[in-house]
Amino acid sequence: MLKIMREKGLVERVEKGGRPIWQARVRQETASSRSVWEVIDHFFDGSAHQMVAHLLSDKKLSASDRSKIEELIQPQGIDPKQQDR
Repeated sequence: MLKIMREKGLVERVEKGGRPIWQARVRQETASSRSVWEVIDHFFDGSAHQMVAHLLSDKKLSASDRSKIEELIQPQGIDPKQQDR
């Protein structure tokens, strides 16, 4: 795993006190973003929309997570149930 991460430039191996130490080369936020987009590209043909639709239709998604995702994507102050009226 570390070899793959090293090839991707995420970690580096340095010597400290005569011992090898692995340390991050990028911030967690940067690595997370890069990884999420790799998943979107690989599994959802580059479509974030398809990924979100998949998450929302997945039975494993908790009600709490579903609610939080819906809050993030709803325009502020607009009730989706009232929007079509």
